[in-house]
Amino acid sequence: MAEREKIITVWGPPHSGKTTFALKMAETLYEKSKSTVIVL
Repeated sequence: MAEREKIITVWGPPHSGKTTFALKMAETLYEKSKSTVIVL
């Protein structure tokens, strides 16, 4: 049975580290679950 899909959004002002945070979070989620993580 597949796990429930989740959408996580990250927002904030310019130059506040959103992209860096999103990529580190995606890497952590992948390492924990070994499933596909898509970052747009």
